[in-house]
Amino acid sequence: MRVPLVAGLMVPLLVAFSVSARSDPLSDCLSAEAEDPVTACGIVIDDSSTADDALIKALLRRANSYLDQDDPESALADFEVVTQKSPLLAEAWRGKAKAAFDNGDSDVAMDAVNRAIGLDDKDAVAHELRGDIEFDSENYADAIADYEKAGAINPGRADIWRSLADAHSELGEYLKSTDFYTVAINLEPDNADLYNNRGFDFLNAKEYEKARSDFEKALSISPDDPLFHRNLADVLADLKRGDEALTHYARAIELDPGDSSALTNRAYLYMTQKNWTAARSDLDKALEIDESDPISWSNRSEVRFETGDIDGALEDADQALGIDDNESDAWFNKAQALEARGNLADALSAYRSAIEKDNLPEARIPLANEKITALEAKLKG
Repeated sequence: MRVPLVAGLMVPLLVAFSVSARSDPLSDCLSAEAEDPVTACGIVIDDSSTADDALIKALLRRANSYLDQDDPESALADFEVVTQKSPLLAEAWRGKAKAAFDNGDSDVAMDAVNRAIGLDDKDAVAHELRGDIEFDSENYADAIADYEKAGAINPGRADIWRSLADAHSELGEYLKSTDFYTVAINLEPDNADLYNNRGFDFLNAKEYEKARSDFEKALSISPDDPLFHRNLADVLADLKRGDEALTHYARAIELDPGDSSALTNRAYLYMTQKNWTAARSDLDKALEIDESDPISWSNRSEVRFETGDIDGALEDADQALGIDDNESDAWFNKAQALEARGNLADALSAYRSAIEKDNLPEARIPLANEKITALEAKLKG
């Protein structure tokens, strides 16, 4: 899996005002060395004699400090005052947008960031923020347009190119995404997450050797990251290098015993090796950790079927389908269990569902079609 970008902007909102060298409450508020800007600026803000210009400076400084403290609600209140007092200040609208977005109000955030961009179309941070809002709403094409605009304005920011890559990835445009991860990597060559994310999309694009190279690079930078070990194990399994894959699955699980995905994926490798006992053990553990994963239930259904536990196979297939009715593998597993029990009509229906859901592994499609043909003939006879 990819490592997600931390929500919110990576670039601080800066107060675009100079600070007088003279020591006074406003100078204390705006000082970069201020230990507690919220308190220092509060003195200025609460003083009824403070002029509007100084009040706006203090409010912006305090609002940004609230954002730094992960208090977007308080930040939003301060930015709201500034936008009312100075509606042509793009920075205030941008700050209001970020605070609203961090506070979970995308509608207010979008309205505010549009105001900011309307006032300053060359603000890369505002375009990136609007891209983040669109990305969060799954409007990936619109997000791409804003990230491209931000990148054109400020091409030296790796996080912009990473966000652009993430958006293309969400659209399934994996080779485009890897191109933009490469731009980000050129700007931050020691960022392990970027290599991991590019590797993940190479894996999605079935560029297995390129994926392996990237996961190995990520591990060379961060050797104790369990996710990187799991991802490398996944691609090694795809490359039929099972022993190496098992080594990295073991390391991933050692580093993070609660990683149910590593257990499920290792179990699948064991299944391809017909090591049903080891596969069952891993799947049991995975389901103890996360009983909401339909793939774990479906895979355990197959393991139970292969070891002669037909009733158990049917139970696990039903568990998987109760979570995700579109899981083709689970329909196939249910079908073969029903067929083994002699419920031929129900088995035929389940095999048809496995095909209709359209995500059945390629290796199983011919067998499912053969089963459908054979059962149709048998039931007609």
